Amino acid sequence: MSNWANVAELTKVKNLEGGLVVRACAGLPFLLEEGMNVAFVPPVLRLSRTGTVSRLVEQGDGRFVVYFDSIPSINEAEKLVGHFCLVNKADLPEGWDSTGFDLAGLEVRLPDDQLVGTVVDVLENPAHPLLEIERPSAGNALVPLVDEFIVEVDEAAGVIVMDLPAGLLEL
Repeated sequence: MSNWANVAELTKVKNLEGGLVVRACAGLPFLLEEGMNVAFVPPVLRLSRTGTVSRLVEQGDGRFVVYFDSIPSINEAEKLVGHFCLVNKADLPEGWDSTGFDLAGLEVRLPDDQLVGTVVDVLENPAHPLLEIERPSAGNALVPLVDEFIVEVDEAAGVIVMDLPAGLLEL
């Protein structure tokens, strides 16, 4: 298992000084702090692969504008839009990855109530976690665990409703 955790996505450039709008990865609280070292993934050719959080400005909607010491201008920041921040797990607070409940064993269903399968594991991945889903007659499938796909998580009913892109389960 990796010593690094994917904790944030760089969603857009905010200003000329290289500030980036950043949101926490699916299922996590916002974990970046001033002074924290990060690795940018995937790496960008001719751009620093790492940085230190030099300043945070809360936007109030679960997003922050984050400034990194290695990204001094809008030109560098634009190259990182859509990329992610990895942080050494040792630098994160205890219990940072606790979701409050285990997803293994939950059924995954589509919005029309069609059964996709049962979650057997949640796998770490640099971009985002992956649900390993055991499908009744088609073998296991890996599905990105991202906010864009999740419609509802009903722990009491043991169901995750996901709106998946056409063809994803056939990959």
